[in-house]
Amino acid sequence: MKRNKEWKKWIWLALFLAAGTFVVHRVYRVLSWKDTMAAYLSNAESFYHTEDGLIDVAVFGTSHGYAAVRPDVIWDEYGYSVFNFSVSGQDKISTIHYIRELLDRHTPQVLFVDIYATPYERAGVLSNLYRNMLSLKYSQNSIAQVSNYFTEEDEERMDFYLRWPIIHTRYRELKPYDFYDSPANRYGRGAVYLFMTGVADFSGTFSHEREKKELSESNRLFVDRLAEIRDEYNVTIIPILLPCVVYEDEQPVFNGVLEYAEECGFTCIDFNLMLDELDLDVTRDFFDNTHLSGYGAVKMSRWIGAYLKEHFTLEDHRGDERFYQWEEDAQHYAHVEFREQLKEITGLSHLATGISETDDLLVVLVMTSGFGEQKNQLATLAPLLHLPEGFVENGGICVIDEGEVKIHTSLQTEDRYYFDMDEHHTVWAESAQQTDKNLMTGETDTRIVWRVGIDRETWYRTEESKGIEILIYDKRLEYVIDRRTIDYQSLYVN
Repeated sequence: MKRNKEWKKWIWLALFLAAGTFVVHRVYRVLSWKDTMAAYLSNAESFYHTEDGLIDVAVFGTSHGYAAVRPDVIWDEYGYSVFNFSVSGQDKISTIHYIRELLDRHTPQVLFVDIYATPYERAGVLSNLYRNMLSLKYSQNSIAQVSNYFTEEDEERMDFYLRWPIIHTRYRELKPYDFYDSPANRYGRGAVYLFMTGVADFSGTFSHEREKKELSESNRLFVDRLAEIRDEYNVTIIPILLPCVVYEDEQPVFNGVLEYAEECGFTCIDFNLMLDELDLDVTRDFFDNTHLSGYGAVKMSRWIGAYLKEHFTLEDHRGDERFYQWEEDAQHYAHVEFREQLKEITGLSHLATGISETDDLLVVLVMTSGFGEQKNQLATLAPLLHLPEGFVENGGICVIDEGEVKIHTSLQTEDRYYFDMDEHHTVWAESAQQTDKNLMTGETDTRIVWRVGIDRETWYRTEESKGIEILIYDKRLEYVIDRRTIDYQSLYVN
């Protein structure tokens, strides 16, 4: 009997430990750092979503890297499986360990490594330190990353080993994407799309200066470690400097690093010496002085794709089902491109055409009054928008999900409607009576007011409508990509 009691104790202890481990794991997943590119965009998350053994080419470096190289562009034109593992403020030590993390799961032929971080010894801001140190899965490699970055005298070293002392205070800042993955991290293979443009001022750049600064010990070690990885994994590594305005104290460091890398047998590329060849427009192709815009990234990516085709024997994987994630990336980018095109589209006719030619869209239309028998542009566009019968004449609320009418109601009735748009979001429309009292006469006016929204967010209130309200929600991107009001008068046809 005594032996049976002891066995029960051990069983209960094992169950307690298992339950505790499960709870800790789940809580850590919620509190953990999920941002390498800002706003819950994480190419580390994207990397772990990518199936093993498929990456042929990878890019490493700072935010310059993820802003400049677009895997979807290279896939579209060449079918090469490229992954961009650059991180905001990626320091030299983190670059080495991110390379090893990728090589542990994939066997690429080519690695492009941006050297923009070589003039700097430490992370410039704390958030970038977190992005680099807390994003890799906990492993021997991530432990070595912390060991190599911090000295034994650094007080925060143990915090980064354990991670919990850093993330346990995040309770008040938790958002939905802490509980489930941001959809953006399933796509892109590590790239980010910076479609805002700025003017890059190259008038004071020092990129053509050839003076070299004596190599620091950390930069020598950085290049030596790249050489060790090259020889250990039999992979081609190409140190690069991506297009950016270079300052006086930086260029001599870059020159020294590139010279030593060439002495170690690397082929290096300084893209600042190739701005004309890349055909970069400083008024459109740059986000700021140090990052390419989405338009410049297309040019940069096409150049890299052509370079890979010329110098390496890489397989075109288009049509291979194993590489479906890259194909989905291309489809995802088509939606990103449509989002950008909407900014230039004016007029209901062009808007309706764009909607009809794009899949995975949810469209909301709110009209406080209809057009009656009057002919108008909306009536002629009804088939393109899949509008239900009676909507143009009578107005109301219409919610159309991928061409299928989900909600269609008059504004004169009281009711409520809900439907699940996807596993995370619910669209709703509901009405309530609103009574206004005239303080001068004492008379009251009671009317029905509708609200339309998603989850807890209200999109429209009918009493605030100033025309035909149109909202476009992209189900693939999982956010609203356009919202506008079209004046009734502009739609009447004489």
